[in-house]
Amino acid sequence: MLAYYLDKNTSEERFEELFGGLAIFPEEKRGECCRQFYVMRFDLTIDIGNGDVDKIRERLYRVVNREVRAFVRRYNLKDVRIYDDDGLESLKEAAQALKNTDPNAKLFILVDEYDRFSNELMVQSDPSLYHGAVAAEGPEAESGPLRGFMTTIKSIGDIISTRSYVTGLTPISLADASSANIFNNISFEHSVAGVFGFTEADVKTGLAALTHLSDEEREIAFDLMTQLFKGYLFYPANDETDMLYNPQLCINFFKILCEIPDGPQVLSDWHFGRSSTTDMVKRVDDDNTQVSDSALRILARSPLTLRDLAILESGDSIETELSLLKMKFKLREITQPAVAADEAAYEEQRARTLAFMFAHGIVTFDASRINQENRDIVYLRVPNEMVRYKLLSTIRSRMNAQMGDLEAAFRDPTAESLSVYLDELLDLSEVLTLENRQGEFNVHAIFEMYLRAAWRSVRDSAYHVRCENKQVPSSSGMRFDILLVLDDVAVLMELKCVRPNAVCNSENKNIIDLNKFTQNVRWAPNLLGDFEDCIATRSVEDLKNLTVDFKYGLPNDLLPYRGTRKRQVRDYFIECDQQLDKYKQTTAEYVKALGAKRLYLFGVVNIGRRVIV
Repeated sequence: MLAYYLDKNTSEERFEELFGGLAIFPEEKRGECCRQFYVMRFDLTIDIGNGDVDKIRERLYRVVNREVRAFVRRYNLKDVRIYDDDGLESLKEAAQALKNTDPNAKLFILVDEYDRFSNELMVQSDPSLYHGAVAAEGPEAESGPLRGFMTTIKSIGDIISTRSYVTGLTPISLADASSANIFNNISFEHSVAGVFGFTEADVKTGLAALTHLSDEEREIAFDLMTQLFKGYLFYPANDETDMLYNPQLCINFFKILCEIPDGPQVLSDWHFGRSSTTDMVKRVDDDNTQVSDSALRILARSPLTLRDLAILESGDSIETELSLLKMKFKLREITQPAVAADEAAYEEQRARTLAFMFAHGIVTFDASRINQENRDIVYLRVPNEMVRYKLLSTIRSRMNAQMGDLEAAFRDPTAESLSVYLDELLDLSEVLTLENRQGEFNVHAIFEMYLRAAWRSVRDSAYHVRCENKQVPSSSGMRFDILLVLDDVAVLMELKCVRPNAVCNSENKNIIDLNKFTQNVRWAPNLLGDFEDCIATRSVEDLKNLTVDFKYGLPNDLLPYRGTRKRQVRDYFIECDQQLDKYKQTTAEYVKALGAKRLYLFGVVNIGRRVIV
């Protein structure tokens, strides 16, 4: 449609056929771009096959040459040579022929799905496939196919007056194809924020067209669509009427409603509670909107992700800066960020991950939280129940926890059974070993996220997971690190975390190889892996006897005992006992109201991937 609007060859009759009755049809509304350009259109939906870069380049050249031939025919250009083995040269030839034909010509290049094949390559286990197809530098014919294509579009501007409009899912590929510095990302601008989804009026118009539904059924359908599909806000504003519906899911649901009698039956099951939210999500999902599947596989490789996922899953929002969300970033800056040197650098790295989640529809702006004093401060949240389900189901798919495992760990818990289960949860995490600075809060997040996912995989109700979190305040006023309630059993855990460099001191030389691990070493991921191997075979008593140096274990202002710099790991359990004793009475009253008849108290100490209970 945009091509017809821009194309100088679009006749007045064709223009009226396509745009008559719309706001942009009147002459005074058409603007300076209307029917002023020679238009090229590229759809970069390319099969990546096994990721072979040469094959991807060959397929891209076929797409380019196909459009160049159509462009030559459309505008009757002469003497254009088509290079079967180099579509980018064909593209330059066409631009030069246009210049020769019309020296004042203006070219408009439209590129759709520019990142389709690169997004598929992102989730491959071999990172070199993505780098080779997208980011590799060199002459145009030798660089990554996407980089070469963007470089050619840029160079055409030296031949003829050129504008470009590029659409895709995420800005990562443009950043990796870094020669594409002629592009501006306008996704956050208020003027275009409404084009990414359906409005409430759009949805009601669609439902009104389903004449076989009664008025009551349309109201039920609207309520269901609002809960499952609405919530997207692409510009920070406190007006919830600006929230959009996911258009793909809406269209798919309209199709479901058109099926007789299945469509009305879906509404009846929802209205009368015969289908839970989880069941309904499965029934109305669309395979074309798998936000969590590939995106979360990428996020799982980021060391800064898991605690934010835990916050989001709990229903709370995350604070960040709009200016950071708008920054250009590359894939490796998400999957392999450098160890942050300070808080500002850490937040910058974290914002890149949030921006990736925003681009994939996993988070959106929170209309209920607006910082009036500083509009650069924004809040992100999960948009709706559909995304929340996809978030959890993707994490759940990475887990092997079965009902028997849960029952064994929590139905009649012992220190041994709980230790085994928590060990397995840490083994599922791909982020714990990436940074020495990660502490108790990160381990909280790992346990909370995986416990929620594991329990929801076998139960829709009759369970309760709570974790202490300064960003998710406890409404009851109680304090607990991890609280789990399963039917009539409650488990309260007090958690402590020992950082690797805190135990690399001379007192532990018989357990820790101080020739390899020192307190001041840069704890790269491979070294942390070696540290975990070092303590993996040590007995629980050996680990309890480790001396902890608080100079490296915790920030100075958080030292539990200011009179000493060192103590043993076993001393952590004394502090656990004190905390558990302090809060057990109020916790017992709380879980009793939830139906629990037994309350178990455990102290948990984490070192690397080892858990002592």
